[in-house]
Amino acid sequence: MRLLDEPFGALDARVRKELRQGLRDIHDTTGLTTVFVTHGQEEAIELADLMVVVSMGRIEQIGKPPDIRARPSTPFVRAFVSA
Repeated sequence: MRLLDEPFGALDARVRKELRQGLRDIHDTTGLTTVFVTHGQEEAIELADLMVVVSMGRIEQIGKPPDIRARPSTPFVRAFVSA
């Protein structure tokens, strides 16, 4: 298992997008579980097979990104996926 805590935080938007695809390719090739911590909804939705939305240390919703985007369970989740 890999844990990546805000690995793209200090990078500009163009580089972040390029690295996201590379990270996804590595994940798909190795099959290793990766926990990717981010405040960026675009990164979370693009990279995740399963997404956990957390606010103030509390889990707000767990699910596949398209399901969370289509049916946010709380106002916080709705704001996160629509931002």
